[in-house]
Amino acid sequence: FMHTLYEVYEESHNLSKVLGVGLMAAITSMIYAPLVLLLPFIWIAFLVYRSLQWREWLVALIGFALPYIYLATYYFWMDRLAEIATLYTGYFRDILVFRVTMDPVQLGIWGIFSLLMFLPAVFRVSATLGGFNIAFRRRMAATVWMAVFGAIMIVSPGDIFFNNLVY
Repeated sequence: FMHTLYEVYEESHNLSKVLGVGLMAAITSMIYAPLVLLLPFIWIAFLVYRSLQWREWLVALIGFALPYIYLATYYFWMDRLAEIATLYTGYFRDILVFRVTMDPVQLGIWGIFSLLMFLPAVFRVSATLGGFNIAFRRRMAATVWMAVFGAIMIVSPGDIFFNNLVY
């Protein structure tokens, strides 16, 4: 996903890659629903890349919507569209309700471990950031935004539990 998103910046005619990024985001969000936040991340990456072409934004939206249109058509044919729509609506209604179900000590250990893994990498990259070209700096900015959205996606299911932190 990220490699394809990086390639969007490198090529001038990249609508097929933008469509692929939208499709990948939609398919992964069907497996793990909080990944629906990848669509706003794609748009923020376009802003970081200074890509203000409306076609790329629209193609990403179409790529994201296409698997859901196919899924809705399937459930419509199976006469289960209303049932599934109720499940999706119920899930996304409470998606921003945060409850911590882990022991605070265990949560602290995970937080310290994450910081110990993340901070040296950030310091190493930021120390050499001035020497790299603009494309590298934009990719790094997109990666930082992905880390921010990743943290939001971890806690967005409403409960923080071990399986979300592992994946």
